Amino acid sequence: MGWIQLNGHGWKLTMGKTLLTGATGYFGQKILQQMLLSKEQMLIPVRAANEDEFKIRSEKILWSLPEASRDRVEFIQGDLASLYESLKARSHHIHRIIHNAAVKAFNVDEQTANRVNRDGTVEMLKLARECSHLKQFLYVSTVYTSGMSAGPIDENIFATK
Repeated sequence: MGWIQLNGHGWKLTMGKTLLTGATGYFGQKILQQMLLSKEQMLIPVRAANEDEFKIRSEKILWSLPEASRDRVEFIQGDLASLYESLKARSHHIHRIIHNAAVKAFNVDEQTANRVNRDGTVEMLKLARECSHLKQFLYVSTVYTSGMSAGPIDENIFATK
């Protein structure tokens, strides 16, 4: 929750928003649906090359939701690399971040995988530091973190290049 000023005539208590990355994917849509059942206000970044693609991708998510919950969903155009700058000024409205976005394909190049998975997570953590009302930061990992390796996987920290 946070407070906003009403045209210089007092203050109003507002509900905080949950920022959900990766809502365009299958698991992200399931998370979104569950969050809306609990009457949560949602902020959904949508990666798109242009305004038309943003509108198409946002509407696809919106129309998949029950009509009664659609007014609690706000979309913002941007990818993980640009979200910090896009949302920094609004960070005081965010009380929960669910970071679910990732590149999961085995055939993606290393640079793209690192930019989205590693650097995108760093950007979300940077944004989290700006959120004065943040109560939770939830990170959704994936089975794809171990690649196509078989057997036990050691959890070692690798140095960044």
